[in-house]
Amino acid sequence: MSSINAIATSGLITAQVDLAVAASNIANPGTQDAPPTSAPFGSSAVSAAPQLSGGQPSATPGQVFLALSATNTSTSGGGVSASVTAQSGLLGTGIIQDVTALNAATTAYQANLATLQTGQTLSKQTLSLIA
Repeated sequence: MSSINAIATSGLITAQVDLAVAASNIANPGTQDAPPTSAPFGSSAVSAAPQLSGGQPSATPGQVFLALSATNTSTSGGGVSASVTAQSGLLGTGIIQDVTALNAATTAYQANLATLQTGQTLSKQTLSLIA
């Protein structure tokens, strides 16, 4: 595999990890002790909700989802790798940042896919010139 293909493939994999992290954070925003759905927005029932604490969701009340964070790191020889960790803040950065991360991961995936397709086109053209 040529280096352009390896770099683009690593970018695709990293974008996929970023997308999965953002989707996980969006899908798991709340707690099991959330205020009742009948509480109107801005009401005292919402502000009187119990303080959040705990770890991953389980049958134990009061535990919340720990938001995930993806860290992208350059690799030697080109390319990138991703590592996923739990954020120290209980609820993460918020829906706006998660949707922004989702859009950025989508754009990165599309860009790396276009790079991979261009690399394959160049390889085909080079082989046709040699033959």
